[in-house]
Amino acid sequence: MSDYVMTVFVEPLLRVIAAEAPGVRIDFHPIVDGQLETETHLRCHDLMIVPLGYQLPGVSEAVMHDRFVCLVDPGNPRLVDGRLSLRDLAEMPHAACSIGKSHTPADRQLETLGITPKVQVSTPGFSVLPFLVSGTDLVALVPERLVRRYDGFARCAVVEPPFPDVPLVEAMYWHHNRHADPAHRWLRETVRRVGASLDEPVIADVDDSHGEHAFPELSAAS
Repeated sequence: MSDYVMTVFVEPLLRVIAAEAPGVRIDFHPIVDGQLETETHLRCHDLMIVPLGYQLPGVSEAVMHDRFVCLVDPGNPRLVDGRLSLRDLAEMPHAACSIGKSHTPADRQLETLGITPKVQVSTPGFSVLPFLVSGTDLVALVPERLVRRYDGFARCAVVEPPFPDVPLVEAMYWHHNRHADPAHRWLRETVRRVGASLDEPVIADVDDSHGEHAFPELSAAS
């Protein structure tokens, strides 16, 4: 899973496992560049939790919903009455997450609006972005659940994006050869329940009708 999912999902997952199956050991591995383009790592791990849209072979099921918000330093002169404009996002330097060759849903939304972000700093995960924004003139588009976890740790202003909500749906992916394994079925059910136990989804209109199947490929970065 990504650093973002580790930050917001692992704690409630471990609490459930400690209560229900204290003898179970869980190894968490970070997703790095290149692991989302082939099935190799899907074969080697029980589950991969990544955003919907990656064309990984096997089976997938949505487990967690989120949305993107803007982060800026509270003293940023672009911040007027607690708001940023599309022009601000087009002109400000960005701190961005980059994993593999795919854009985030927020990146694709900006492209739809004709905005090419001026990325000044790129990181392989979301979790460091609040600390890069604090005290600088950078702006970052970050999942809201991550911002909630970091409240009080990084000096940032959370700003509603100047465009409609952009959903982020994290899903668990697994290889077909594990689908019928009883232990794996227990793991999937546990992850499913933890996802359902989180706060009500921030996105009210996300379609959950897909169930367990593959999803369309994300657009590749140029």
